[in-house]
Amino acid sequence: MAVLLRLCLTLSFDNWQLSHQYLPEIMYIVTVTVACGPAVIRSSTHAFLVNTVQSLLTHFPLLLFDRQKLEVILSDLSTAKYTLLFGLQGSTPDTAFSASANSANDAVDALSISGLETIISLLIQITTLTASTGIFSAKFELI
Repeated sequence: MAVLLRLCLTLSFDNWQLSHQYLPEIMYIVTVTVACGPAVIRSSTHAFLVNTVQSLLTHFPLLLFDRQKLEVILSDLSTAKYTLLFGLQGSTPDTAFSASANSANDAVDALSISGLETIISLLIQITTLTASTGIFSAKFELI
């Protein structure tokens, strides 16, 4: 699982086509791996979501309002609230590519239902914002 998650993390960097095409699958992977496993896995899951949102934000054609909301979501992902929900200590998840000897034994408390609900609500917002683009909306308004 760890290897596949790390591969997804690498592939999600600056790749909006795959991020958009496989967005439901990405959201599923994030949902089932959030706050699970050692710190490297939890940090990789968080970085995978950040890479996906950043890829969609920088290259995907979005309406201005949707782009602004996605920018807020991207900045919120780096706050202590979300890093703690992902099971990461501190405000910056810097362990995505730096495994220590103790990271395999790093225990994390179970994610509460309300914490999982917060993360899933964020994932639904991301999916909703990227579901309609300015290109398609403009075409339908002309008809």
